Amino acid sequence: MPLPTAPAASAGLAQTVLVIDDEAMVRRVVGRVLVRRGYRVLEGANVDDALRVAAEHPIDLVLSDMILPGGDGHHLVAALRDLRPDAAVVFMSGHAPEAVAAAPFLRKPFAAEELLAAVRTALPLP
Repeated sequence: MPLPTAPAASAGLAQTVLVIDDEAMVRRVVGRVLVRRGYRVLEGANVDDALRVAAEHPIDLVLSDMILPGGDGHHLVAALRDLRPDAAVVFMSGHAPEAVAAAPFLRKPFAAEELLAAVRTALPLP
């Protein structure tokens, strides 16, 4: 479910971010922030959505909640590695970051600036 894209003059340079969260409001707000910065945003509410979207579209970054219907963020990323091995990963959650291991982590709730900083860190400019 792509969102409209902002002009490419922004920081994202049309890189594609797959936002996975079971809360529609979170997907919508995160998507708006990223689109305004020039990222192309795809979204899904669960593991099955994420795998379907990743099979159909190139993905530069997966921004995933840790707890999802149909599995958790770690299982999702492991499954996505078969489809998009080069995609960067940033996890987000209201739970402790110790559960995340080596991936970058955003603790919910987060500000737009924190989101953008995490995405820029995970996705160097092309």
